[in-house]
Amino acid sequence: MNGGSNQPGCPPVPTALNITSIKDLSHIKVEAIQNHVMCEQGRAYKYFIAALHHPKCVFWGHKADFKTLSL
Repeated sequence: MNGGSNQPGCPPVPTALNITSIKDLSHIKVEAIQNHVMCEQGRAYKYFIAALHHPKCVFWGHKADFKTLSL
């Protein structure tokens, strides 16, 4: 959790895109979607490994309660 900020090394989400339906995605290059949707999740393991290598880095988490989780 980073409070909604972009992760370092990931491109900012373009605010100019007006996506109102799944059909609108067909007009965007696959690479652009991949960069903006998957970058932060794809880099998560790198941040975890970096936290293990740097003792002063505070890495925290919490156990998810999947019984009360709603999507």
